[in-house]
Amino acid sequence: MKTIYTAQVTATGGRHGRITSSDNILQQDLALVDGLGKQDSKVGTNPEQLFAAAYAACFETSLRAVADHLSIRVTECAVEAFVSLQKDNSGFHIGVTLHVRLSGVDKDTSQAVLKKAHEVCPYSRAIRNNVAVAMKLI
Repeated sequence: MKTIYTAQVTATGGRHGRITSSDNILQQDLALVDGLGKQDSKVGTNPEQLFAAAYAACFETSLRAVADHLSIRVTECAVEAFVSLQKDNSGFHIGVTLHVRLSGVDKDTSQAVLKKAHEVCPYSRAIRNNVAVAMKLI
């Protein structure tokens, strides 16, 4: 497999620390959220928000690529990702729900584009058979 890009981000301090990319474009404090022991007023993002942002952006790109490949004209496209931290007796897990908006396309065509995008999106492929992903056309 040929590598075409590698991102490098360093995390220090865990969920209550900081992340910094090797090019310093991404520099962000992390903070605990309610339910994970938050005991102060520190403001910052968290791994779930970061994963949601990355997955939404990647999936939206995949939707557009699939539509273009199929010569389907989409007037507007947006993905809202909900990433949940879940816990059961075996430990912590992640759940994902994607709300997808494809304007200018009928429902059946939108479903076909959505299904194909989920097959080819690198994030969908990375978590397939390990993370439950629900998708909803909006």
